[in-house]
Amino acid sequence: MMRQFCEQYEKALQTTERLFLAIASVGALVMMIMISVDVLLRHFFSMPIKGSYEISENILMVGIVFFALSRAHHVRVTLVVGKLPPWSQRLASQMMLLISIVLFFLMTWQSGYMVYVSWSQREIHDGILNFPLYPGRVIVMMGVFLLLLKLVLRFLKSFRAEQRDELWT
Repeated sequence: MMRQFCEQYEKALQTTERLFLAIASVGALVMMIMISVDVLLRHFFSMPIKGSYEISENILMVGIVFFALSRAHHVRVTLVVGKLPPWSQRLASQMMLLISIVLFFLMTWQSGYMVYVSWSQREIHDGILNFPLYPGRVIVMMGVFLLLLKLVLRFLKSFRAEQRDELWT
């Protein structure tokens, strides 16, 4: 039963990750085009796109980073753990996963609170272009939450015999 749950959970997570990665890719493309057009317009016509820097900084870059966060290959240092027996390596990996789950839960919770505060106070970016800041905060919360879900899946899979050697793939 646990095996079936993990498989369905993993399939749903992978679908969501692909969607988030596609959104991050589109965001990178939009940012690249917008900055290129901005440079060309500024250079040849002295007419930059108003607010392009603010949009790139507060929405597009945040989306690129946090929507792709769960698909990134994270650094793992095995200088000490690699010399331990297999059961100790597994235990160390499970402990690190558990600590990561707690930390990313706290990050998700705090970013959710930041969304609430930003929304309730109608927080806006005050600059050339005024726009609400909560969409960027929502993106951060969603990206961190997706990584939290992936860490939970890895932790659950770490107890299955065939998955013990592949905790970080």
